[in-house]
Amino acid sequence: DILRELVAVGSQQLAEEPELIGLDRFVGDCVERFRLLRPAVELSVDIDGVDAARPLRIVPGLRHAVINLLNNAADASASMHNARVHLKASHSGKTIDIEVRDFGPGLPSALRETAGRRFVTAKRDGLGLGLALADATAERLGGTLHVTGADGGGTRTSLLLPLPSLEHP
Repeated sequence: DILRELVAVGSQQLAEEPELIGLDRFVGDCVERFRLLRPAVELSVDIDGVDAARPLRIVPGLRHAVINLLNNAADASASMHNARVHLKASHSGKTIDIEVRDFGPGLPSALRETAGRRFVTAKRDGLGLGLALADATAERLGGTLHVTGADGGGTRTSLLLPLPSLEHP
């Protein structure tokens, strides 16, 4: 039933038109929605890039992917009794990089290498769907999902998206 519902939601999102919005407003919208879901999380945000207000074609699935990554990060941080999560979005050259950092225990390297391509999770009750959906969204846009260890512990998850796939014609 859960998978049927996800397929229905995914099909609906694929049919929706992209929204024309700047990276700064897109990130602000994701942050606002996430804070409604998880008000206790201490979310810090950085937006880099001179063209952060330049209109981009943002597909609905990208917003869900970012919120999934934030939710995963919040869960990972909470597992270490930490409420911090950091979101950084940068617009440089020909790439948009949306990076989410948690302050949790970190993913073992074997899980980091396959994150998103397989249903990988470090959560006791997790299914790994959030990372898989984020990876599928990145791939649909010609981008990639990268999971790395963060300096000082935790995990960095980045959606690297080619700017041409998001540019307004």
